[in-house]
Amino acid sequence: MGLFTSTPLPEPVGDSAPPVDEHPSRIASVLSHLRRSAETRITHPRRFRIQQLRALEKMLEEHLDDFLQALNDDLGKSATEAKFAEVDVVRAEIDFALRHLAEWMDSTTVKVPLALQPAMAKIEPRPWVLS
Repeated sequence: MGLFTSTPLPEPVGDSAPPVDEHPSRIASVLSHLRRSAETRITHPRRFRIQQLRALEKMLEEHLDDFLQALNDDLGKSATEAKFAEVDVVRAEIDFALRHLAEWMDSTTVKVPLALQPAMAKIEPRPWVLS
């Protein structure tokens, strides 16, 4: 199951994702696990990315009150200000990403030097993998 969704997702490397633990001694093992998962290219398919964006949107809806309370506690923002200045901005970014994801993932044909003709070249966007 996904982190923010009940629909099945491809499994990360290993038996299961490491438990969320913010203790500094666990950061290295969690980061290592995430790198191994990224190297398997699990995050490359468009369907996976759309599913994650929709899960993030769902999480925002389900935990709106928690976010508003945290923004009030930490920054002193009223619920109205927090919703319009923070939460709705994130929702708009998610919508923007969903609308443009296909365009961002499409390969682009580029010109090659005359000396390399009749070769063809293209740029294929790929997610970054931390090294």
